[in-house]
Parts: sequence; structure tokens; C-alpha cells
Amino acid sequence: MNKVPKAVLIILLVVVGLIMLGCSTQDTERDNQSPDFALHNLEGKLVSLSDFRGKPVMLNFWTTGCPYCIRQMPYLQQVYEEWLAKGLVIQTINIGETSSEVKELL
Repeated sequence: MNKVPKAVLIILLVVVGLIMLGCSTQDTERDNQSPDFALHNLEGKLVSLSDFRGKPVMLNFWTTGCPYCIRQMPYLQQVYEEWLAKGLVIQTINIGETSSEVKELL
């Protein structure tokens, strides 16, 4: 796999850092007001953003028809592997395409 360009990695790390700062579990009043949403994963299980409360979460919205989206996936995998020990959760969200279309690409 190619190395992640430094600028892309820095941007991703800044985003993760900002997400981590905004996901403090110590402020329960703010946590109770946090937006939540739920979607079904490829296996049909309902997954909610609140399932990951207290963890750094990166949301990636993508589509199979987006060349940039496809090219960034190896970089997201690299960031995930580097931040896994810190609890990073990456949720890739594809709305509007069937599970079979997504599975075929993956």
C-alpha cells in the first residue's frame, strides 16, 4: 500500500483530534443533547452513533460511483490501524446503494 501523503494524514489526524475533544464523556449535560442516528450495517444489524459514546468516531460518507471515495479507502484503513489502540472507530456510510453493490466493491 502506498504511504499516506503527509498533508492527508495531518488533516485526518486533526479531524480525529477534534472529534476526540468533542466526545468527552465527562460533560453529561452535553452528551444528553448530542445528536444520534442509526443505520443498518451490511449484515442488517442496526448500528447507532451512540453505540460508540466515549470513543473517537470518524464518519465517512461515500458512494461506489465516486473515484475519490474509492481511492481514499486504503488511507482510511491505514489511519484506522494506526489509531486502533486509541479506540478509533471509523464508520463508512453509503446511502442509496444496495448492500450487494457495496459488498461487490469491497
